Amino acid sequence: MVRLPNKPLCLPIPPTKAKKVLSWQSAATCDHFVQFYRTDDYLIDCLAGFIAEGLWKNERAVVIATPSHRIALEDRLRVKGVDVLTSMVQSQYLALDAHEMLSKFMVRGKPDHDAFMSIVGELVRKMTEGGQRLRAFGEMVALLWMDGHRAAAIELEGLWNELGRKHSFTLFCAYPAQGLTPSSDGLSLEHICDVHAGVISLTA
Repeated sequence: MVRLPNKPLCLPIPPTKAKKVLSWQSAATCDHFVQFYRTDDYLIDCLAGFIAEGLWKNERAVVIATPSHRIALEDRLRVKGVDVLTSMVQSQYLALDAHEMLSKFMVRGKPDHDAFMSIVGELVRKMTEGGQRLRAFGEMVALLWMDGHRAAAIELEGLWNELGRKHSFTLFCAYPAQGLTPSSDGLSLEHICDVHAGVISLTA
């Protein structure tokens, strides 16, 4: 089968307790959903739609990603008509470096619960004060997974879930398809799906 670069990965989603959804538009009703992607362009296109819709609705947005993804996202948001600079100045849009954020709460190769809650948890608390709606994108788990720290990635997903029980926000996670191959640690695509409320069904 020929797979076009602008189409999502054809990947069978394993049996999981997570809700299977077709796109971020329907997944955004879940508090924590995951999307798998083959190309950066496809990821940025989906992420820009997710963030732009929130900003247009006067929601807040936090993006924790790599420098290249942050730059590409902001370019795509501008194409969509989003005034990124004004959104930043007004504290409506916040972009942070994923590696730098990881360095603040990872201890001996594992996410430290208290440090995560103090840093990321406090950030989310401030962004959701007064009932303010928040959309977040986190790439830290994908970085851990791709570096071979799969158990740490799943543990970090669990900390996000714990944070989601304290504060109301929507979290968009994304993993590159090339990192979803089986490994000796026994952790696989199924484990990623199980720690999310929604999984985007990749059938196209």
